[in-house]
Amino acid sequence: RVNMKEQFKGYYNLSNSEFEELWDNAIFIFDTNVLLNLYRYQSSTRDSLLSVMEKLKDKIWIPYHVGLEFQRNRLTVIAEQHKRFVEVQSIIENSISTMMNEFNTLQLKNRHSHINPDKLIDDIRKLQSDFLTELTALEEKSINVNSEDEILDRLDKLFKDKVGNPPEKQEDIIKISSEGETRYKFNIPPGYKDSGKDDKAPDEFTYGGITYKRKFGDLIIWKQIINHALKEKLKNIIFITDDAKADWWWKINSNGPKTIGVRPELKDE
Repeated sequence: RVNMKEQFKGYYNLSNSEFEELWDNAIFIFDTNVLLNLYRYQSSTRDSLLSVMEKLKDKIWIPYHVGLEFQRNRLTVIAEQHKRFVEVQSIIENSISTMMNEFNTLQLKNRHSHINPDKLIDDIRKLQSDFLTELTALEEKSINVNSEDEILDRLDKLFKDKVGNPPEKQEDIIKISSEGETRYKFNIPPGYKDSGKDDKAPDEFTYGGITYKRKFGDLIIWKQIINHALKEKLKNIIFITDDAKADWWWKINSNGPKTIGVRPELKDE
């Protein structure tokens, strides 16, 4: 006879002793967004995370599809970061220009006996010049699409022999994609929140002779994690992700959305 907790264990949190076992023995598996965020974080945050990952180097692993998604999107993320420099500069210049135009509309020099915005504008111009000079220096030091990439170098060393094997044949991915169509139809996690990725345009891409659909990326990663756990007989896994969507997390909408934890269906599976 099975008790309530065993029958529905996906809805229960781990006990303190189970958490201790998890932290002592777990393999840490990283999602694509965590690796890509290393290019988005402030340098201090990035270095802290990389240092932690390097301390865990004997207990880490990534699915093949995480590695593939990271390689496909790395340069795009780097380019987006450089675009931010131009956008910030534009915001500053537009803000000052708008302020000066509004001051001019008030005609303060001719129509007010006390208010003179000249000193304020001069001080702001000085701050603008100093900030943009610093911004230019930071941009020149930042990783760009053609530069040496210290982050990639560290990740290459970190995940040497720590990446899962690629699919052996196209049928492996076709099987997951076919299952994904059914899962997404019934909102079975993970990945169904990405079901609309091919609504406006085809989302297929090919690498290593295998064609993938982007909308099934999370499900492919999930399946590769499960297969790795079965093959290596792993009992303790910690999956690190920056994905906040409801196809990963159990959210309760009562007085505002509240995240309870991982989806029970995923724990059960």
